[in-house]
Amino acid sequence: MLMRPWPASAIGTASFEGADERLNRIKRVFIKTQRDHMLDPQQQDSMIKKWPPSEVLVIDTDHSPFFSGMGHLPGVVE
Repeated sequence: MLMRPWPASAIGTASFEGADERLNRIKRVFIKTQRDHMLDPQQQDSMIKKWPPSEVLVIDTDHSPFFSGMGHLPGVVE
């Protein structure tokens, strides 16, 4: 098995309010995947809104760009 099951419902209940300020010193990058059938664009936008990253990148792959976008991913992630 290449990927393990995970609790998808955790996305809806995740909370970062009152999170340690040290977390805000870490640069966060969110990669939106345009052909994602696991997280639709609204869910991805909701995740971005809940804990805004330093940067949002968009890649034309499915949910697992490390498999479906191997040629694109290295150019996006420095």
